[in-house]
Parts: sequence; structure tokens; C-alpha cells
Amino acid sequence: LSGVEAEATPLERRLTQFGHRIARWVAALAVMLMVAGVGVEGIDRVDEALLFAVAVAVAAVPEGLPAVLTLTLALGTERMAARQAVVRRLSAVEALGSVTVVATDKTGTLTENTMTVRAVDVVDERRALLAMVLAAEAEPDGASGDPLEIGLYAHAARHGVDAAAERASHKRVSERPFDSEWKYMRVTVLDDGRAVSYLKGAPEVLLAMSRLTDEERADWSERIVRAAAEGNRMLGLAWADGETDSDVTWLGTVALWDPPRPEVPTAIAACQQAGIRVVMITGDHPTTARAIAATIGIDAGRVMTGDELEGLDAEALAEQVRDVGVFARVDPEHKLDLVDALKANGEIVAMTGDGVNDAPALKRAVVGVAMGHRGCDVRREVADLVLLDDNFATI
Repeated sequence: LSGVEAEATPLERRLTQFGHRIARWVAALAVMLMVAGVGVEGIDRVDEALLFAVAVAVAAVPEGLPAVLTLTLALGTERMAARQAVVRRLSAVEALGSVTVVATDKTGTLTENTMTVRAVDVVDERRALLAMVLAAEAEPDGASGDPLEIGLYAHAARHGVDAAAERASHKRVSERPFDSEWKYMRVTVLDDGRAVSYLKGAPEVLLAMSRLTDEERADWSERIVRAAAEGNRMLGLAWADGETDSDVTWLGTVALWDPPRPEVPTAIAACQQAGIRVVMITGDHPTTARAIAATIGIDAGRVMTGDELEGLDAEALAEQVRDVGVFARVDPEHKLDLVDALKANGEIVAMTGDGVNDAPALKRAVVGVAMGHRGCDVRREVADLVLLDDNFATI
């Protein structure tokens, strides 16, 4: 973060230019008055001519301008706070009005972030239910934690599995927490005295690690795409004997439904009518991202993935972001590249994100927008605007 430079807002840039212009004209005026005074009054009155020139220069400088600007922006801040938007940097009030592109996360911003299991396609239901409740970090009572895991707990409970009891009876030996770099998590527990690992994460990642034939992988991939095309968030499950992250046994998939916020399509239409382009950047499956984007009114003609972004240089990426409206399976590191590419095209970018790794992109954007409920303190510290209701429509 310390190496990421925050860019000045359009207002700050214009004020700097305005200040330099005033300084040049005032300096020129003072010199002219000095020369004219000496010419009219004589060289023996040079001190009075200098005093008069300095007095005029001081009078010409608009000392009240900073106070007027601060008061104006503070009034805007007060009005925005009443609409669930807390401004952390005054200049962001004006900058938000100058934005040409809003790069937004999907989950919880465009959608309600309430995960409900819509369908389960597994080969071993008992193992799959155990994977749902054991490969998780949310509280077993479902009171707090990742909404995705809470949704899995609720599904398991409907099928007679008590998350708290299973967690208590399966002592955790080790774990590999979820990270956007490897896109899955693994928990190793003791089951009747032997170590057993349960994994959950991106289906394509777990498929590649599983003991399946090429034909079986192709069949599962088609099933995943079909389910994702309905807008479902897809989750893969697997298990293995021992403490391992490779050569796992594929269990199947879970399709979770996170409905779009009802007010989002109207808000996106309002943005587009105002000339503001909305770009979705998400870690979800490309087919899921396309389906949700089409539902809420974002141009989903072409979807780019994080893997495709990896092979592009800065110039090629800047060209691609002119037309692509949806980016899927994107790592937080890619978001910084996307912000830079958009800005290279002359866009004024507002960026939303909810992860600690999103903080550099939020700082680099002209307006960094953080969520008040979700995410981490680091992200809120670098943001210019905090949405208390985590709602895109508030922007």
C-alpha cells in the first residue's frame, strides 16, 4: 500500500491549475504596478511603489476560496451521510460526480449476499454434507461468518447434519485457509482415528486435482456451466484420505443462489443514462458472472477471466478494457491492473472491493468505495467513501 500512489481528484487538479494561473497573473500585475509606480513617482518613491504592488497582490489572491470550497464539500458530505454514504476524503464528494467508470464487485454489492443452496449434484451425499460443515470457518450456530458457509450449514441442517456436533466429533488436525491464489480451502480432521481431508472451492480447481478421467472431467465441466448459466454461484467439494491437497476424490458441486438487489438494475440504468459505464469484477465462475450481469443490465457480451489477463501487457490490457464489461475469476492483484488500464484510457474510476487484497486497487482508483458491513478495516482505511448499507444503488 505504501508504494501505491493515490491520484489527485479532478477538483484537486483543476484547483492546482487555477492556483498557478492566479499566481502568474498576480505576479505579473505586481511587477507592472511596481514599474509604473517608479516611472510615475520616481525612483525615490520605490518603497511606496513596492508597498502598493504587494498590497494589490495580497488583495487579488482569493484567500477565502479554500474556506468556501471546504464548506461546500462539507455540506455535500452531510447530505451523503444521510443517504448511507460516509465520505472519508472531502474531495471525493466532487470526484464522485466526475466518475466515468464504476468498477464494482458482485457479491454483496450488486447482490444481496444471502446464499441459499439451490441444487446439489454429488456422488456421495454423506461425504458432501460433511465437507460442507467441516471445511468451513463460520460459527457452527450460523450466527456469524461467510454467508456462503452459513448457507451450507442451513442446507446440511435440513438434511439432518448438525454442524456443531460434527465439528466437535471431528477434531481438526490441520488446515489450508482459502486464498484467492489457490481458490480452495482444505481441512484435515480425525475420523475414527484416521486423518481425512475435506476440500471446498472453485469447481475447476478441484476438478483438476481429482482422480477423474478426462471424459468425466469434461462431463462435470458441462454440468457446472449449465448450472452457472442460471446465475448460480458454483462450489466444488472433494475429499481424500490423509493430509493432502492432491489426488483427491471428487464429490460434486453445490449451486448457490445469491439474488441481485432489486434496486440495482434501476441504479445501473441511471448510471448508463448519465454516461457512466459500469464494469463488474468478480471472482465467480465466468458463466455465473455473465448471467448475473445480463439480469441487472450490465453489458455481458464478452467476459474476460483472470487467466486471460495474465498474458496481456499494459497496452493490450488498456485496449481490452474499452469493450469488456465483465471480468470473472479475477484475483485481487488483477484489480489494480484493471484500474491502471482504465485510467490509462483517460477514465475517472470509482472502485469497490471487500477484501484486504483489494486495498491497493481502492487506493489507486480516483474514488475508492468500501463496504461498511463486509470486509476489513484496511480496506475502509484507504477508501474515500464508505457505504453503510453495502448497496451499489447508494453510489
